[in-house]
Amino acid sequence: MAIIGTAENKRIKAERFSSVTALPMAASYGEGLAMIGQAIYLSDGITWTNDLGLSVKPLPDIWYVNTSLTAAGNGSPGTPFNLLQAAINAAAAFDTILVTTNGIHAENITMRDLDGITILGNSEVTTIIQNVGASHTFTWVPGATTGAAVNSFVMSHIEFMNTDNTGTYHAIHIDANAVASPNTFGASEIDFNFVDISGAGVAGQTTAYFRNLGIFYWTHGAVTGGDLVATNCSTFRTRQVGIGTLAVPTNFSAEYAGANPCTGAGRSDYTISQQTVVWGNLVLLGHPIMQVDQSCLVVGSTIGTLTSYYASGKDYCPIITLYGQHGLVGGAGGAITLTFPDPQTSGTAFNFLDIGPAAHIEGVVSLTKTNFLPATARGVAVVNGSGHFDLTTASAINISGYIALNMRGGTYTQSAMTVTGAATVDRDVTSFVQTIAASPDRSDYYPAVPNRSYVYGVGLPVSSSRVRGNSQGRKWLYADGPRERYCGYNA
Repeated sequence: MAIIGTAENKRIKAERFSSVTALPMAASYGEGLAMIGQAIYLSDGITWTNDLGLSVKPLPDIWYVNTSLTAAGNGSPGTPFNLLQAAINAAAAFDTILVTTNGIHAENITMRDLDGITILGNSEVTTIIQNVGASHTFTWVPGATTGAAVNSFVMSHIEFMNTDNTGTYHAIHIDANAVASPNTFGASEIDFNFVDISGAGVAGQTTAYFRNLGIFYWTHGAVTGGDLVATNCSTFRTRQVGIGTLAVPTNFSAEYAGANPCTGAGRSDYTISQQTVVWGNLVLLGHPIMQVDQSCLVVGSTIGTLTSYYASGKDYCPIITLYGQHGLVGGAGGAITLTFPDPQTSGTAFNFLDIGPAAHIEGVVSLTKTNFLPATARGVAVVNGSGHFDLTTASAINISGYIALNMRGGTYTQSAMTVTGAATVDRDVTSFVQTIAASPDRSDYYPAVPNRSYVYGVGLPVSSSRVRGNSQGRKWLYADGPRERYCGYNA
């Protein structure tokens, strides 16, 4: 490798060119000049261009870090840096930083606005960075202009830890609030892969904080000792991420507030998928698009303090799809408590909640919309209730105010539902206002289902029935057809 003269210490592999000669820097040719073959190239810091218009880009560097060393080093494989911050300070766009440390290393990290950087540890179990004193462990506050130039970033196989137990200081703190529309921080993709984040707090105290990110994917990781908080992110998706633990459950808070600075990527979605588990509460704020896929578990409650927004072409109401399991079978948790806002008069958006066919609800469901505003069809919150509602006690499903609830395809105990105000329930193409009547499509099961009275939707294609066992010792009754779904179970 031959240095060819940028202040960022970029390099071009010699074998890619017939001849590479480094010219003396700050000498007769000046900084930023290099000779490749017989041509002199001028660098703008990224690309080298000669007088014939031919240009080349240097290959990214790989910087090495071993925090167990006492000597500072220069980032090479033989003499690595002993601080992660030193590698970040030396790096340029698209470089890779390899942290080869095993064990806990105390250092506060401030990330620079560099596009395409990869930080790679040995393992999220063995490569652990911990804070020093009262500070965030990893901080990134992108600048309005320089942050907008950051399209991608990768963090992999590393853990960040913070010893604060008040929620004031975070193990990860990324706040791109200065990068506002039409600009976007992370417009291509920010990836966390096998990244763990741990604090010393409990539910309600933040340990991982993300604001105003463009596109963010987190695959395989954990957040413990504090909450995961994401606000005004365009796309925020987790896959196989554990939030909290059974012993110390913590929360995932997802917010979208159109009145605050937002990315140029606009409002897309918060999605937990592929076996993500929230051991605490799922807290929804503002008007997010929130999705919980069918493989996920929310052990605590799903709580919504929801609002609407309309201005400058933004027309937002909350859109929520819950397809996973809420609560533990036979245990506590799983409540869904949502109060829907009034859509803005000038817009066309409306409130929507889908408790889909794969959803399994173990807690009390309480849905409320107080006002019929605006005085159109948009004044009613639309709810699909085709999931499985396990509680059989009175008022286990509470529908209040201006809610249009479609229960066709759902399974529930009819006596558990309470409907008040102007709420409507549609189970068989008939709306029931404030009263509950038996659905005419109701069937008796054979063998009889003791102490259960479930309802399923009109037109369900039943060609045969069979019984399967499950891990709770219950026997589920299935209905075959183009789309298989539960009809009820034997207790």
